[in-house]
Amino acid sequence: MWTVTSFEPGRRFVWETTTMGIHMVGRHLLLAEGDACRNVLELELTGRVAGLLGRLAGRQLLGAIRTENAGFKAAAERLAGS
Repeated sequence: MWTVTSFEPGRRFVWETTTMGIHMVGRHLLLAEGDACRNVLELELTGRVAGLLGRLAGRQLLGAIRTENAGFKAAAERLAGS
């Protein structure tokens, strides 16, 4: 289960979870770029086996971040078009 630990409307939100001794922090940052914005997603892993998880599942984690960002983009474009 992820818990939102920081929220700044229109700017960013941060959510965190700990599982199997790994603490994960996800950050979603909205950056203004003229008439548009860019959504930057970051994932930080800490803990005893975080490095191992990063090496073993790094591609899957990156894929999940890309999928999530594509979903945010599609939702934003739908809202902008309505």
